[in-house]
Order: sequence, then C-alpha cells, then structure tokens
Amino acid sequence: MPVPVHVLVPRKSKSPIPDAVAHASHFAFKEKPFIRIADGVFVACPELCFVQLACDLPFHELIKVGSALCGTFVIDSSCSNGLAKRAPITTTRRIEAFIRRNPGIRGAKAARRAVKCLAENAASPPEAFLWTVMSLAQRYGGYGIPGLELNRRIAPSKKAQRLARRKTLVPDIVHASSRLSLEYDSNSEHLTPDQISRDASKRLALEADGFKVITVTLKQLSSSDEMRGVAEQSCKRMGRRFQIQSKNFRVQHRLLYACGWSLRAYRCDGFSEDDTERKA
Repeated sequence: MPVPVHVLVPRKSKSPIPDAVAHASHFAFKEKPFIRIADGVFVACPELCFVQLACDLPFHELIKVGSALCGTFVIDSSCSNGLAKRAPITTTRRIEAFIRRNPGIRGAKAARRAVKCLAENAASPPEAFLWTVMSLAQRYGGYGIPGLELNRRIAPSKKAQRLARRKTLVPDIVHASSRLSLEYDSNSEHLTPDQISRDASKRLALEADGFKVITVTLKQLSSSDEMRGVAEQSCKRMGRRFQIQSKNFRVQHRLLYACGWSLRAYRCDGFSEDDTERKA
C-alpha cells in the first residue's frame, strides 16, 4: 500500500502507527460506507470515495475519475494494453442513492452536480473521454449531443450476424434511433490480427444494417478541432443542427481538454510509464 496510509477516526488523535495519518470525522454515516477487505481493515466504498474526491478535485477531473469507477476496466500492468476487464464497481444510481442517504456529508454538493455527467460502462479511459466530449452539456465544455449510449448490446440482422460471426454486436457508442455508431480505434487493441479482423467485421455488420460508422482515432480524440468535425458529422446523421449556444463553452472546453483522458496520476508506482496510448 502507498504511504502514508490515511485513516478515518471518530475523534482527533495522533496516529500511533508510523507512516499513517489520522483524519477525524464526526459524520454519522448511513448504511454501510466501508467495505471489509481483511481482518480489521476497511476501505471506503466506491460511492464514498467519489464524494470524498469531490471535496478536492476540479469538476472535469471528478467526471474522469467517476467514469472510471463506473467503467468496465481496471488498470493492470500485466495486460498487454495496460487494462483488464471487470464489472463496474459502482453506478450513477448507487452514487446518487448514497448522497441522498448522507445529505450532509462534505462534498455532497459537488458530487451531486458531477454524478449526472458520468460515463457508464466505458471499456477504457479514452472511450469514456470520447463519450464525455460528445455528450457533456455545452455549459461544461462538451458538445451536448443527447441519447448516446456506451457499449449497448444490439441484435443485428441475420446478414449482419453472418458478417460479424456473432449473434449480438456492441458498438462503442451508439445512437440507436438514427443508426449512428462511433467506434474508438485503439492502436494498442489492434496489435493482433484477430482483434483487427473482429473489429473490421463488426463495422461491416453495422454498415450492413444501415448504421453510419464513424471511426475515431486517438489522434483525433486528442484534437478538439477534429472532434468538432466528428460532432458535426454526428449531428448531421441525427438530423440535428450543430450549434454552440453556451457562452461558457470555449472556456469549459479548454478545461475539459486540459484534463484529458489519462489516468496516469492514479497509477501505482510499479505501472510502466512507457505504455503508449494504452487507454490508461
């Protein structure tokens, strides 16, 4: 565990343990805000972690971290792309429920504001950032495109099933009613021929079912100018007029991109800094 270890205690006291810092809290928590991980060792539940982070993190950074908590990935240096799959450890509903049960907790106001903006079920940090750039309200620096869903499983036609060689498809980001699919093109995921073939067949199957597939590379995602073009194409497909209406958009958009998608600051010391895009 990284040191110093931060410990929550019911009253002010000097920690008798070296490399430990005691924090006093008199708040009467509702439900079970701590999870037992070993004999006598408890950690804050994901929902409490999010509220605690809301006390210190800027708005866009809080969205990035909250989206990771609600994502289907975990940083794992033993994997080829630096990520492993997992079930989301929390959801926006569970975070909102925790805040409702603990309304007076420090950080609740900022957490309540940010939780409505989190990406759920993202398979990687760049995928979460792509959804955020496209979906976040314009007053917060996103393009405010409604109805975009992350990794929603859809049932393709029989023709598409034959092309994809599978019975269901999972577009990275989909707008079902306009048959629009945004596919994040990760170089680290495309190192193997099998993955390249699988992704190509998925795109062919989606196009066979009438979807417009827009591929977004990491280079595009890193450029606000190129992402504006992606947003314009998406709105055109959806029959929406692309227009920036918020006066705060430019300032907030710069803050959003300054935050970026990387979770490098949250990695363990043993995680390789040489992992390229690696999605983490």
